[in-house]
This record gives sequence, C-alpha cells and structure tokens, in this order.
Amino acid sequence: MEPMIGMVISSSNLAELTRQVARKVGVQVEVHIGVLERAISIGKDLEARGSEVILSRGGTAAILKDNLSIPVLSIPLSAFDLLENVLEAARHGKKIGISIYRDPITGVEIFERLFHVEIKQIVYTTSENLRAGIQGAKNKGMEVIIGGNLSYEIARQIGLPCILITSSEETVANMIQEARLVASIRREEKEKMGRMEAILNSVSEGMVAIDKSGTVTIFNKVAEDILGIRGALGSQIDAVVPQLGLCEVLRTGLERLQHLHQVGNAQIVVNLVPVYLGEEVIGAIASFSDVSKLMRAEQKIRKTFVRGFVAKHTIAEIASESQAMNRVIEQVKRFARSDSTLLITGESGTGKELVAHSIHNLSPRRKEPFVTINCSALPESLLESELFGHEEGAFTGARKGGKMGLFELAHRGTIFLDEIGSISEAIQSRLLRVLEQKEVMRIGGDRLIPVDVRIIAATNKDLLTEVAEGRMRMDLYFRLNILKIHIPPL
Repeated sequence: MEPMIGMVISSSNLAELTRQVARKVGVQVEVHIGVLERAISIGKDLEARGSEVILSRGGTAAILKDNLSIPVLSIPLSAFDLLENVLEAARHGKKIGISIYRDPITGVEIFERLFHVEIKQIVYTTSENLRAGIQGAKNKGMEVIIGGNLSYEIARQIGLPCILITSSEETVANMIQEARLVASIRREEKEKMGRMEAILNSVSEGMVAIDKSGTVTIFNKVAEDILGIRGALGSQIDAVVPQLGLCEVLRTGLERLQHLHQVGNAQIVVNLVPVYLGEEVIGAIASFSDVSKLMRAEQKIRKTFVRGFVAKHTIAEIASESQAMNRVIEQVKRFARSDSTLLITGESGTGKELVAHSIHNLSPRRKEPFVTINCSALPESLLESELFGHEEGAFTGARKGGKMGLFELAHRGTIFLDEIGSISEAIQSRLLRVLEQKEVMRIGGDRLIPVDVRIIAATNKDLLTEVAEGRMRMDLYFRLNILKIHIPPL
C-alpha cells in the first residue's frame, strides 16, 4: 500500500513540477498552494484525511512542523538551483535581495564574486516582517528580489521585479522518494507500537515506565483501570502517581520487589526495576497488581484443587430420640453460626465426623471446601507435609513444584482434624501458629501464606489428661477448646 503524501507550497510552478514528477515515479502526492500561517489549516486538513508526510519549503515548512504531528520535510534550495536564480536575477539588476526564512544562507559571497553582483539576504519569520524586509531592501537600493510566491506578490506591489525560487526535477524526485521512505519507516514504527501496546494491554498486571527525565512512556490499560488515571502518557510521573516510587528507583538504580502501596482507593503489590544502558540508568519500570484481584485469583486457583472436598452429611442424618442427643443437635445448630474453633469429644463410633460435616453444611462457609484428615492414620513426617504442604526439594521425594497443604486447600472453608490427640509436639507447635496467626509456612519454604480456615477437631481421648501427662500443650488445648460438643456413648 502506497503512503499518502501531501504537499503545501507557496510556488505554483513548484506545485506543477511536483505533480509531474509524482506521476513519473508513480506516487500519489496531493498538492495545495499555501504560505506561512495560511498553510496551517491546509496542513491540518491533509493530516486529518490520512496524509503520512507533508512536503513543503522554507518558512511554510517550519510553521507546519510546529503545528502538525506528522513529519514535514522541507525541500532544500540546492546550490545549483540558487545559481540559476541569481543568474536570472542579474539580468534585472546588480543589487539582489533574497528572501530567506529564519536562517541566512552561507556562501552567497561566492555568487557575488562570480556574477559581480551585490546580494542582501532578507531574513523573515512572518509575512509582516517579510513585507517590511522587502520594503527595506528597496529603500536600500535593491533592484530585484528572489523568493517564493508571497515575496513575488509583495515585490510586485511595491514595484520590484521578483524571480521565483525554483527547484530542479531531480531535487523534487529525491524529496518524494525520501517522503516515501519516512512514511514507510513511520508505518513500521506504528505497527511495532501497536503490537507492543496490544501485548502490554493483554497482560494482567499494570505496567508503567518512565525515561530518565521522569516522563511517562508506558501506561497500559490495566494500570489505568487499577489507578483510575487516564491520559498519563507524556506527563511527569511525580505529577501523576508519585506514590509508586519510580523516581526513587531512577535516582538510586536499585530494584524494589513485592512492596505494598496504597494509591488512591487501590491497594497494590508493586515491583520496581531500573532500566540500564551500560552503566547508566535510563529509566524505570513498575509492574503491579490489585491486591483484591490477586486474592480472587488465588481463591480461584485454590478451588481448582479442592474439587471433591465437600461435606457429605447433614444434620438431617442425625437420628435421635434421647434428650442428650437432642442437646447435641441444638449445639450443632447454634455453633454452626460461629467461626470459632470447635472441639468434638466422644467415644469411637459415636458420630463425631457426622457432626463436623453437619456443622459445616449449616455454616456460612458451606459453599467453601470441607477438608478432613485422620491425624492418627499417618506418620509424623507425612502428616506434617499433608497439613502444611512443602516446597520443591524440601526433602527426598518432595513433589516437583511443591505441594499445597490441607490448610491452604481449606482456605475460606473448614478443616476437620480427626484424632487430634495423637499429633506430635512438633506438629502441635505448627498447628498453634495457624490458630494464633492465621498463616502457614510450607516445609522448606521461606514465606508465610495467610489462610482463613475454621478448625473443627475431634478426639476420643481425655485431652486434659494428655496435658497433665505432657503429651499435649496446654496453650493448644485451650485454643482448640473454645467451643465444645460432647457426644454421649451409644
């Protein structure tokens, strides 16, 4: 697909030459006549209709560059072109004025010596001071003017001949090819930026990047949504979200990982890393996630592991005609509303597990996991791994990638620890931490994992006797015995 090229030029001769050259090289160039400030609206219209590059000349090109967001290429005035212009002007007089936008031409003295003429450069930036400059040149004895269409009009109005600046066919052809190249490169850059933007907007984390001046160069859609900020690109980071700490990373060159920040109404976990070019820090990047979103994702992941962990029995399955069991049923209904730790005691076979299932199914946690384990059925090392999980390589035979423990799997639900009186002192210590801190650490791990679990424990032993004889910690006993149900013998 050929690029769309526009042209805004003051010279009708150059406009016609450009049309001819464009047809020869097979490029479509939309040409318009315009000069200085009057060219701005034309240039903006070309840009709005899809032009990718604008060709212009001199002051008009400079003004368009200041007012358009697309590239504007200025057609140069070559030495050969100027040579022909001076040669023609010399036929009208020996004192020649050349209108030049902003920057004077160097080397005009060569033409003065070559053609035995006097050349005065009329440097201008607006149409008003161009008019004043040409009038001043006439007052100083200039006999002929070289310039564009506006210079031509002004010179004719005050009675001076004017030679229109021309460009060769070769110069115009070269500029059209350069415009094609610039448009092609710009199109490729747009495609790259589009792909990059799509990638940045597809990730689940907010991404913000700054350059070494603290200017925001990346602010993806996730970042906008989490922080509630729009239009941050190009702004100074300290004026947008100074709380992220990117300027500090830019200053120190040190990364900061897994930091908790409050930004507006959002609580986020942030990673900050510097961007180096050799030894120099040239920018910094922040990646962050909304804590509430992380928690929802964690819960979703946990649920994929806990399918099948459900309470299968209900209170309707407890059949009784005795007053003692009716009291138990009333306790089940009452304690199900609580979130406190519950201890169920009673002889083997009296239905302690049935009661635990029933309590969970009556509780606000009934839609969450119900995880059960018989603490007397496993050796200590295996029981510890099952309850608290382990990291990869924690011990010989540890699962690759590690393993979630039952407390993690029971997050937001209930865990039923049957035969709690048989656990070792080491596991008692770890269990006490879960009860007190609501967090676990996997075997071989170095981080604490928060868990929201209701614990129901059961035993057929007299735990007070176990405490008295040193087989159970007293503090653990009191933590487990906050609520108690005793099931009478059958």
